[in-house]
Amino acid sequence: MKDLEKALEVAAAMAKKVPENLQEAAFNRALDELLGKEKVGGGSGGAEERDGGSSAEPSKSDYESFFSSVDSSERPSRCLFRIVAWLYLQHGVFPIQVEDLRCIAEDTGLTIPERPDMTMRQARKGGKSLFRRQGKGYRLTVNGEAFIKETYKVLKGKKPRQSKDNKE
Repeated sequence: MKDLEKALEVAAAMAKKVPENLQEAAFNRALDELLGKEKVGGGSGGAEERDGGSSAEPSKSDYESFFSSVDSSERPSRCLFRIVAWLYLQHGVFPIQVEDLRCIAEDTGLTIPERPDMTMRQARKGGKSLFRRQGKGYRLTVNGEAFIKETYKVLKGKKPRQSKDNKE
């Protein structure tokens, strides 16, 4: 019982370090890391298990809260990077397909560049590429991961990717 109380206190302290709109997700992630494979409630019914859990899809409230802070005047390339940050938060590093980006942009109402593949191909920070081509998609480089973590204050996700048939 004391371990649970201590884990809750530590998770709450960690969640206070991220932007307000991401605190619930950060709290859940921190608690999940601290408690291991045990189930963690998301407050909105979005319980998940660490390894191959019962809920591979993020809860709708997490999804909406992540994209709710987007300014309508934000540049399309920044909107694209925000979508990449969401995918990184959920699944970690994997080849990101243009179709995935367009689907999420449509769901959230974000405007992304007409050619997201070219945006990812040319994206650089400090003269270093943020993405590299892998198969039919683009994968974050180490520098890309650092940029996404620093800019959007997200941690690397560990949820398995869903099949193409299901919505991201």
